[in-house]
Amino acid sequence: MPVIPVLVDGAPMPQASDLPESLKKLPRRQAIEISHNRFNSDAERLTEALAELEEELRRREKPAGHARAASVSGEASPTPAASQSAQPGCGRARQRPSSQA
Repeated sequence: MPVIPVLVDGAPMPQASDLPESLKKLPRRQAIEISHNRFNSDAERLTEALAELEEELRRREKPAGHARAASVSGEASPTPAASQSAQPGCGRARQRPSSQA
C-alpha cells in the first residue's frame, strides 16, 4: 500500500529505529508538511500528490487488466517494462531533514 508521510505543524519525521519493521522505509519517503499558517497551499500540495499517486496506480493496473483480458481470449499481451519499474511520485513534496538523535 502506498504511503505519503504527512507532518503536521512541525512534527519531525520519525527515525527508522523508532518504527515497526513494516514501516522502516517510511523515513526515506518524501513527506508533505501541513501547517496552520500555510494550510490552504499545504493541503493543495497533498491533494496534488494523492492525485499523482492515484494516476500512477491506475497506469500500473491498466496493463495488468489488459493482460487478464488477453489471457481469457488466448492472446498474449506485452507488459511495458516502464510500468514495472515506475515508482509513484509525491509531486512537489518537500523532504524534511531527519532530526539528529
